[in-house]
Amino acid sequence: MKTSRRLCVFGATLCALCVESFAATLTPGGVFRAGATAAISVGATDDIWCVLDTAASPSNEVVVASGTMETDGTFMLPHTALNERLGAFLLRSWQSGGITTNETRFAFIPPGYVRPVPWVGTCFHLKDSSWGGGDAAVLKQFSGMAAEAGIGMVRTGPKWADCEKTPGVYSLPDYFEPFLDDLVARGMSFCCDLHYGNATAYPQNPINATAFANWAVWMADTFAGRIDTYEIWNEPSNFQYYQYYTNLVEACSKTSTKWTSHFTGFTRTVDDALADRGLRVLVGAGDWYTPLYNMIAAGIARPHNFVDVHPYHAGRRPERSRWLEDGFQEITNRLAAAGAAGAGIAITEVGWTTYDGDDGNFAPSTFAEQARNIVRMYLVALAGGAEFVCQYDFKDDGKSRTKRGDNWGLLDYWGHPKPAYAAVAAMTRFVGDAEFVEELGTNAETYRLQHFHRNDGIDIYVTWIIDGAATITISQEVRNALKPAITYDIYGNKIASPRNGIQLHLTEEPVYFVSGASEAGDGDFPWGPPWAIAATSEPTTIYANTRESLLWHTTPFGGGTVRWDKPATATNATLTVEGNGYARTYANLTGESCEITLPGGATTADGEDVVTLTLTFDNGTVRTAYLGAVTGLGAGGAATAAPPRDPSLPSWTKFEKRAVIPIPAGATALTVNGEPLPGLDGSAGWRIVRQIPGVGNYDLSMTLDNESEPLLTTLSGKPYATLFIVH
Repeated sequence: MKTSRRLCVFGATLCALCVESFAATLTPGGVFRAGATAAISVGATDDIWCVLDTAASPSNEVVVASGTMETDGTFMLPHTALNERLGAFLLRSWQSGGITTNETRFAFIPPGYVRPVPWVGTCFHLKDSSWGGGDAAVLKQFSGMAAEAGIGMVRTGPKWADCEKTPGVYSLPDYFEPFLDDLVARGMSFCCDLHYGNATAYPQNPINATAFANWAVWMADTFAGRIDTYEIWNEPSNFQYYQYYTNLVEACSKTSTKWTSHFTGFTRTVDDALADRGLRVLVGAGDWYTPLYNMIAAGIARPHNFVDVHPYHAGRRPERSRWLEDGFQEITNRLAAAGAAGAGIAITEVGWTTYDGDDGNFAPSTFAEQARNIVRMYLVALAGGAEFVCQYDFKDDGKSRTKRGDNWGLLDYWGHPKPAYAAVAAMTRFVGDAEFVEELGTNAETYRLQHFHRNDGIDIYVTWIIDGAATITISQEVRNALKPAITYDIYGNKIASPRNGIQLHLTEEPVYFVSGASEAGDGDFPWGPPWAIAATSEPTTIYANTRESLLWHTTPFGGGTVRWDKPATATNATLTVEGNGYARTYANLTGESCEITLPGGATTADGEDVVTLTLTFDNGTVRTAYLGAVTGLGAGGAATAAPPRDPSLPSWTKFEKRAVIPIPAGATALTVNGEPLPGLDGSAGWRIVRQIPGVGNYDLSMTLDNESEPLLTTLSGKPYATLFIVH
């Protein structure tokens, strides 16, 4: 029988912590953007490998690639080896004739780096040994992986007893503030869960409401501007409050109004102390429905509060989970009856566990079930009006595959992505910046068909069956909306449309219809809402998918790969490359990519240095792209470029949709209209700044070699000028 050891994964763009191969410690990473090459550390003597699609139960994994490898200890897996499929995978490797199989999980996710989405949250355990025991470097890697998936909120918090060991004297664990500052730098928000009693400082009354409120005020004032959301306690019937009450005051059942009235008074004391600070204060503590309803009736919420709920479901479908099944209507009605009409709803915990077993309380989920249920949960909660949703939790808490509590994560115990991680990464790129418009489904018990509108003018339709598979009849109006749409699966792979006339053939896995373009976009479309930031992992790749005839790109190299989506009625294409006295034609292109040679980068400060790409398909479709050649970037020097002199072409200093900015070596900070863009570490690269609706002018400044200076908006051969590209 083969045994298993863990491998280390180098996560492209994520600065993965990779200790020695087969490490017994965490090795967060394994997330690669589409088109990249995955670098994975393997056993130095392993020579056979296979990759499995893990969007299935472990007993039903599907081999999608296999072969032999070099034995240098690092396995390089280009995305093309998986036919550029997006999703989560498992690499297994072993030595010929050996008995040990080494394995690790990794994922390919859609391109682009979205700005973290405020309503998509997750839960962290900062102090737990399985999360690095408060190691700031490990926590930073986890927050980076969350941001890469588009997750915009992390819910966690310090324990009261860890912060106040002597009455009135406050401090925080060493890891807390660096972790918080890292979230803020990434544009993520923090839901601070203030929780549990303090028998250290207050042994006579560990649930002293005034003392707890004083600590809450200290937290709010200390982190003003960095934390704006506070949650008062966590599940008081399960964690300490009920137990303290029955020990200190009187015995009662968990359904009794005695202890819930006491907790309501405790909550009101804390909330009142936090007043007038502009904070989002969550009350109700995520308790189960009977205690929560008792608290609401007792007046725990005011109209300015948010009630936080934990709609766990024992493995049920999210649409049939309590509170989600009616779009929070029952809670809303109870709040109104208690004088708290207008109070909002937030989900601070909910999840699906992928353990191998069944403890009788929670049915286990396969990896595919977890992925689709989590995505559906986010979407259903958003449609129901939830302020935000925090999935529980980001990483598995233990190694055991048979324990329910060890397997809730989007990542496995080692910090590598499950299919749910890849599914969330696709979801945020489709609808992260979108507004929910309406539910178009006509039978909420059978299926959902949600309409979202993005602020770039694109309409997204997401649909699925709640149980099983079925054929749904849609209206002619809906059919007309879906007819021109491009269809994608839950991981962002382009698929054949499940629509046939006015019928949809659906399963439990959500399908995205992207409407508003005849093609799937311009390479990173439909990924990336405004202010998306992309550190291009493959600067030599040029995309030739476009909704318009004009498309600007840049390249610092003398060659690259042109990729495109072939029109359905075309069989081949011809690509011409012209500029700077150079011309070359690539004919009979039957695939969807071509390796090209370019005439080189800019050689003078005022040269034209613009190359034209013309892609002509045999069905008559023509696409045109312009390349601005950039010099110095590949060598680590300052990026320079020259603008096109042709007045009929758009200026480099104006842009629509996005601007690509070359980042020279030594740059450690870049701000746009005073707002920092994260991720600069001194190395050369690219950043994409997307247009903000209604904003016409953009002021940029860069810190280069520890000196801050504004970026010029005219090029004139200056070494650190912005390079705005019309797109």
